[in-house]
Order: sequence, then structure tokens, then C-alpha cells
Amino acid sequence: MKERINSPLDSLSTDRNQRLHPLMPPTLITLRPKSVQELRTQIGSFGEGTILPFGGGTKPTLTQNSGPSARMDLREIAGIVDYQPSDYTITVAAGTSLQLLERTLTQAGQFMPFDPPWIEQGSTVGGMVASGINGPSKQLWGGIRDFILAIEFVDGKGDLIHSGARVVKNTAGFDLPKFFVGSAGRFGILTSVTFKVFPIPRGWKTLRIQCSSLQDCLSLLSKISLLPLDIAALDFDPSGLMELRIVGSPLSLAKTSLRLMELTEQRSLDWIEGEEEKSFWNARRDQPLGVNLMQEDGEQLWRLTLSPSLIPKLEMQLDRMQASRQYSHAGNSLWLAFRNNDPNREPRTDTALLAEICRTMQIDAMRLKGPSESPLRIGPQSEATFWHRIQKRLDPQDRFLSH
Repeated sequence: MKERINSPLDSLSTDRNQRLHPLMPPTLITLRPKSVQELRTQIGSFGEGTILPFGGGTKPTLTQNSGPSARMDLREIAGIVDYQPSDYTITVAAGTSLQLLERTLTQAGQFMPFDPPWIEQGSTVGGMVASGINGPSKQLWGGIRDFILAIEFVDGKGDLIHSGARVVKNTAGFDLPKFFVGSAGRFGILTSVTFKVFPIPRGWKTLRIQCSSLQDCLSLLSKISLLPLDIAALDFDPSGLMELRIVGSPLSLAKTSLRLMELTEQRSLDWIEGEEEKSFWNARRDQPLGVNLMQEDGEQLWRLTLSPSLIPKLEMQLDRMQASRQYSHAGNSLWLAFRNNDPNREPRTDTALLAEICRTMQIDAMRLKGPSESPLRIGPQSEATFWHRIQKRLDPQDRFLSH
């Protein structure tokens, strides 16, 4: 379903938000629509060049790349559109802060199971969907793609398009809502999103296990994966240190704890509970490897998507780099950080090496922090042709940056 409008462009300004977005170039024009209607007006009447939307600026790399003629600040298009706790669905405007969304859900005893990061830093709903980044607790419940039900967005012609439905069971049409997850603003500008949500678990507990090696850790991982346990998050690093977060009622937590302790055998272990446990996972979610995305310090942060079977071979390749790393989602994701300011190494040596490794091993990687001249994504990009075909239909005027 779509509506059409053509009107003159009515508001352009230079970016006055450098204090909030220190890594954004100050010279680009910034559009600041105060309503969906105004947003459509600006898109439909925009001249030559491209537009890149942004919200809280917590992932500046996604709006830092060279190419756009203007940026679209969506923070005025914010608020809870519709929320019926009994239906376990909520519709929010794209510029809404995750802080407001989380606070609203918590008051009703509900939460976002995909564990979105950078909540306290000011991340918005639109940025969360556009980046496609999930927190550690994706392990049990799934990612954003599994919880997004419907979207409303403005395409490159200024048309307002609705896709999906505000119900959990829906089989109508092409699933555009999931297609927008991780799109980084390339297919259209989100104006509202509908999610399904879950009740907050009754209890949380974390088991920290020190395995003798990475191979020992992977062996334990394969045993754990065969058991029907409610493990919300499972992270580990190359040294073999594993952290498992379990959820449930006090009785189920006790049973799961005993089962895990049986599996650990002679390995060293430690339990974390209460506020210490919550703080640990919040820090892991919001600052992977301790990296601050808003701090310009020469550090790069990448997220790789892979399968656990690739880890032994990947580790042999990554040992060639001077990089710290943390595996998440039971080895299906990897956070990797490094600096390119070592005077004994050529500039961008590690970036080029990472690109070579990802292409050779057919691993997709997305940059969350680093210099603008580095690519946003590296790896096989097997979906690129499909992306371009869909983008051409949604954006025939080339209003948005191409993938």
C-alpha cells in the first residue's frame, strides 16, 4: 500500500549537532523533518545527490562514509504509536530512543529478546533495525529479523509504503520488514516499526568456564548444543574462556545449573548472579571488546558472521593479525578489534588482511568503527545482485546510497 505526494523542499540546514555526533562531517546538509508528511516532502523534492538517514548517532561509521549529499535526522519522528501488552506487539516511530522503548516495555513486564545494544548511549529504533546488530541474548530467542512484524517507510520517490502486518501470524506478500534489517538506510527511510515482544524472564544466572584451550572450548560447545537448555547467551574467546547465561524460574535455573556443572567435568568454573551478572552482560552488549564507538582513537571494530565449524581454520588466519576477538552467539558471530597505528606496520595492513581472509573463507564482515576509507562490508557479498535489483525498484531516483 502506498501514498504519493510531490511538494517543494522546505527545510535544509547545516548540521548543528556536532556535539552529539562528533564523528560526522559538519559540512553536509542536514534535513530535519518533524513529521512523516514533511519527510515525504523533502524526499520527493530533493534534487541531485543522495540522502543517508541517522538517529542517535551511536553507530557513526554507518553515517560516516563518503558519498551522501545530505543526512536525514529522524529524531523528531519519535514516540510509541500503538502498544497492547496483551497482544505482545508494539509499534514505534523510527526516531524513538531505545531507552523509551525499553522503559515502556519494562513497565508492562516485557522486553526485547534480541537484546539490542547501545541503549544507554542513545540508539534509536530505526538505527537498530538498519544496523541489524543483536546483543548476546540472540542466542536463545533469535535476532531482530525474528521479531520484526511490520514497517512503514518512505521510498526514493517520496511514496509512503506499508509492509507486513501488526500481528504475529502473517503470510501476505514479500517480507520487506526482514529485508530492511541490516540495510543501513539503503532501501528507504523507516518511519515506524512493529515488533513482537516477550515477558521478562523470572531469573538470570551466568556460568563462567575456563577451558584448557580453544579446541577444548569448542568440544564443550558441541556437547552443550545437543542439550535442550535455556541458554540466553554463550560467548567465548580464543583462550577458551566461556560464559553461558541461563534464564528461567528458580527451579529451572537450579536444574540447568546442575546439568552444566556435570558437563564441565574438571574445568574451572565460577557463577555470576544479581547486579554483577546484569552489569557484565550490559557491558558486553554495549562495548564489545571494550571498544567505544563514539571515540576517535584509531581503533577498528568489525563484526563477522560465520559458523562454528570455521573457527579453527579462521583462528589460524587471524593469528597473522594483531587483533583482539570475542566469539558470540555460540560461535556464529565474532567481534574483532585492532589498531592500524603501529609504526612498524604499513597503514591499513590488518584491514587488507582481514578482507583477504573474509573473501577466502566466504565470511561476511561489517565495520562498526574505523576510518571512512575502509569498506563498510567485506566478504563474499553473495546477495549484492539481489540487493541492487530491489533497491532499483524502491529507489529509481537514486536518492539513497547504493550497497
